[in-house]
Amino acid sequence: MIDSILIGEDNLISRQVMEVLLDGKCQKVKAVASYDELMSELNRNHYDLLLLDYHLDQDADFMVARIRQQESINRNIPIFILSAEPERVVLDKMQDLAISGYIKKPIDPASLDVVLKNTSSISVEKESVQKSGIDLSHLEMLLGNRPDSVKRIV
Repeated sequence: MIDSILIGEDNLISRQVMEVLLDGKCQKVKAVASYDELMSELNRNHYDLLLLDYHLDQDADFMVARIRQQESINRNIPIFILSAEPERVVLDKMQDLAISGYIKKPIDPASLDVVLKNTSSISVEKESVQKSGIDLSHLEMLLGNRPDSVKRIV
């Protein structure tokens, strides 16, 4: 189950909409408005999912690369990019950066629910495998931290 979600979104209205859409779907939702706040929050607290605006005050590819390079509890966090740009444009730019997926803006509540459900089920399956003694420490990085890939393998 997803307990905590971090949202990186610089637009106040978009942050508020995301918080309303996520209300009651997890225990903690935290929204930040800048790259500095995002990195600070990732270094201080554990999150199960990151929803990241493609145009937060730095390029998303730079931010994702920094998140993946840091030695923190959130290094392998599932990251979904939020953007109004065409999915192919975003995914082509981000293809080597281990993002988990793309969510089109404006946010469709049903699409968001699918992301939450799929990400949550991956967490449960991963916990089951970990309890069985199989080492997954390198699997996420090898598969680019894509939950659908982890699900197929596991």
